[in-house]
Formats: sequence, structure tokens, C-alpha cells
Amino acid sequence: MYNEKILNIFKSPRNAGGLQGASAIGKFESESDVIKLYIKTNEEGVVTEAKFKSFGNVITIVCSSIVTELVEGKQIDELLEFDNQEIISLLGEIPEEKIYVLDIVQQTLTSAVQDYYKRKEKEEKNK
Repeated sequence: MYNEKILNIFKSPRNAGGLQGASAIGKFESESDVIKLYIKTNEEGVVTEAKFKSFGNVITIVCSSIVTELVEGKQIDELLEFDNQEIISLLGEIPEEKIYVLDIVQQTLTSAVQDYYKRKEKEEKNK
């Protein structure tokens, strides 16, 4: 059902776990899938580190792992323009019934950007 690349990432996902001192946390929750994306940025808003915690199917975990690698080095606003085709090109074929996970990843990234700006706003108010 899954190609070798997908299975290898699933067996050894990269960047799994939480991230202390995260600049933002993106969240998505449904009955079958949960993704938490932790992002740390530098002063210029460039992602310097990303980690994830996921619960769900193989593709949910694999896509969560891959997105942590793809966002590093990007400006926080660039996460809103994330192209799901990057994941597909890295993984190859994703079963059609699991394509919805790409939308979940996008929603999680959007949630992270929103959280980033909420934190920045709160930080500014507290100065």
C-alpha cells in the first residue's frame, strides 16, 4: 500500500517530539488525526527549528515529519504559501484516500503562523 520511502520515514520519523521555547505552535485535531507543530524562529522571523507530535495514520506521521524539514529556513509568512506538492514530490504516490492529510498539514501551518502573531502581539503589549 505504501512505497518504501513512506515506510522508511514512518519507521524513523525525523524531528518528532516537543520543542521548548517554541515561537509558535500549530494545532490540528479531528477524531482520527492530531498534529502539533512546534516552530522556533530567530529575531527576523526565520524558522530555525521545527518539531512535531502526531497521532493518526501512517501518512499523517510521515507528512508531519517531512513538513518540519521543509519549513526550516523559511520566513514565518512563507508557511502560509506552503505548496503541498513539495510533500508529494518527496514521497511519490500517496494513496488517494489519504490525500486529505495534505490539507491538514496546511491547516496546521496556518495555525502556527496565527499563533506566532498572537504571541508577538502579546509580547508587544507587555513591553
